[in-house]
Amino acid sequence: MEVVDIEMGLRFLSSQGYTLNVAEIAMLTASLSKLQADEKYGRIFFWGKIFGKTQDYYIAYGIRDNDIEFPSKQFYCATGETFTFGDLALLTDDEKAMIETFPAETPFSGEPDCLLFPKKEDDPEEMEESPITELHRLSYTIGAIDAETSVVPATAFVLNDAHQVVPSAEYAGLSWSELTDLGSFAHFRPASDIGKQRAMAKDDVEWKNSNFLDRLTTSLPTGCWAMRSDATVSSVQLRSLMWPGYVFYAVAEKRYFGSVYIGHGLQNSDLPFLL
Repeated sequence: MEVVDIEMGLRFLSSQGYTLNVAEIAMLTASLSKLQADEKYGRIFFWGKIFGKTQDYYIAYGIRDNDIEFPSKQFYCATGETFTFGDLALLTDDEKAMIETFPAETPFSGEPDCLLFPKKEDDPEEMEESPITELHRLSYTIGAIDAETSVVPATAFVLNDAHQVVPSAEYAGLSWSELTDLGSFAHFRPASDIGKQRAMAKDDVEWKNSNFLDRLTTSLPTGCWAMRSDATVSSVQLRSLMWPGYVFYAVAEKRYFGSVYIGHGLQNSDLPFLL
């Protein structure tokens, strides 16, 4: 959710148990406003909070426009000790492969410089290798969560004439019937469906058509999203059962929507066997 909407967004999510205390909101607002000014972002977003044993990680991201269809996200991380955000570097293929061998069910320690694979003093060759720290694992986990969540209303974005994904000026919110339909929502990421990829590449693509996004109804395993509607405030919340801690909200007939992740950064790998 955008930093200016943190308080409002958390009000819609608090009924689901996702919230931050007053001190956290104040520190995040100040720190992210500074980050936005320093990095010259038009908009800056609070992505979420990952719990650690000794301290928690707070995640934010800014959006950079690219020549390709989808804008890229630059992620930043801060601990609860300083709330000073530093950028999370992109991982190499070798680093990703190493992290994938680490036990996925291990909780985060809260120590960014903690080595995932402690070096052996009697192995000089291993000492020369670049160490893999918890910060690397954090970057990997955030990327994995974001790829399988990152929910938006499907009609909130369009392709412009330059083949770039931009907010739709015509989007004015979803009706209540649309809001309670899982098919009205999509993943904000490059489509994995071959047909959608081909449609985006065509010159005669309908720019105002939202079919270039993967709908949540195609998410696997089937049933991995839980919906809760609240007619008293005309809003709907979507929770990811695959990544417990991720929740999205949208308000009927309004442009308001957003999401946040507040959890342990652990995937529910048993979900396919429970549905």
